[in-house]
Amino acid sequence: MTSEDTGDGDEADGQRPTDGTETGGAAAVRLDGPETLLADERARPRATGVPDGTTVVVDLTATDHTGQTWRASRRYRPVDGAVDLAAHDPVDADETDPSPAGLAWALAPVDGDPVRFPTAPHGDHERRYRAVVRDEAGREVATATTTTTVVHERGVTHRHVGGGEDADDGDEPSERSGRSDGGAGTSGPSETPVEPPTGHCYSPTGDGPHPAVVLCHGSGGVPLRRHAALLASRGYVAFALQYLGVDDLPETPVEVPLSVPRRAVRWLRAHPATTGSVGLYGVSMGGQLAALLASEPDVSVDAVVVDSGSLHVFPAGGDTAPWTRDGEPVATTAVPDAPPDRFASSTGGASDRRTAFHAMVAATDRERRRAATISAEQIRTPVLWLSGTDDATWPATAAGEALLARCDARDVTFPVDHRVYHDAGHAFGPPGLPTTWRPAGPDDRVARGGTPGAHAAGRQTAWAATRTWFDDALR
Repeated sequence: MTSEDTGDGDEADGQRPTDGTETGGAAAVRLDGPETLLADERARPRATGVPDGTTVVVDLTATDHTGQTWRASRRYRPVDGAVDLAAHDPVDADETDPSPAGLAWALAPVDGDPVRFPTAPHGDHERRYRAVVRDEAGREVATATTTTTVVHERGVTHRHVGGGEDADDGDEPSERSGRSDGGAGTSGPSETPVEPPTGHCYSPTGDGPHPAVVLCHGSGGVPLRRHAALLASRGYVAFALQYLGVDDLPETPVEVPLSVPRRAVRWLRAHPATTGSVGLYGVSMGGQLAALLASEPDVSVDAVVVDSGSLHVFPAGGDTAPWTRDGEPVATTAVPDAPPDRFASSTGGASDRRTAFHAMVAATDRERRRAATISAEQIRTPVLWLSGTDDATWPATAAGEALLARCDARDVTFPVDHRVYHDAGHAFGPPGLPTTWRPAGPDDRVARGGTPGAHAAGRQTAWAATRTWFDDALR
């Protein structure tokens, strides 16, 4: 059934005392926070000893790997002498602020327009919190500081498999650059009867075997290394597949053989480092791929998570199919016989394409539409569909509703859930990075949609739902 997800992610363990001291003499204010934090844990910076009748301004700064400084600031009123960023709403919040969600989502460059937070390759960074306590006259009463290092790996080894290019995977991948490290790490799946495709394998260092997940990136072609590192930190062998721009594969999703991700599933299922339970995760075009692959009769997976995917196979350019099956293009919807700008609109200065995809479906006759629709009833495994109602890339929410309708009509026996996040946009993935660039970054050709606050809140709960889905199905 369709539901709004209101669950929270994990909370960080182990608060560390302030590394600053109070000023002003009268107030003994402390600011505590964890020394290190996995990116998908909820930080709980907490100021204590705050006098009644005061306000607390909390400033957060961070520096990305390029040296650029990011900053966010909110004002709070103490409750019982304390301010908890994970529990209290700021007094200067507006309707777009998630409630409550700390400050990391609100970080923006000190200089320049909001952009995606760069990662190399995961986005580890240091957060510096400073609390300034002011009395009713605005005078500074006390200050305190604490620092938290955000990481994406804990007890994990990494190994690059195969050849090909590698890149900073950013917030939502859009471009590919740089080259592979050629095989960092020595642990994890390596030699099995099935030759693996190119990608990055992250493995827990603890005793195995472990369940496994194959992660499929979107049309930008950059492997989901942040996702994989975090899943491995939670006890999964996570393989960030790279199916574009390597191994003589196309640079864009045009006639990519389904045999490539199929091989990744078979490789992990057969490997002694895994339990044989394999999940499939895909975002955007990778979400379409994950749903399509799971419906293939010769592919066996134990759980599927589709993040902002599509239930129709849309053409990749003209009438060209994005995927091939046994050398033949899969069926796609039609392209409307209309001028290119007929269905064009703009969101945040970038192209809003949701109307164009609706037009493709409408322009397709019934027989071709049926052939271009992924056979939900053939998936035969638990499916979690994630969507935002303000997805400006394509109509992922409508696709999720269609999935539910098809499954209800056919009395499928496997669990199916569609989590809808209101005013969120395209592509969730792990939390922990700013969303202030939404609904579109300054260099985006295609808008992603979503308000910054709503998407941050959706991302937190969508990732928690993803982990729970895999835990329930694979462990």
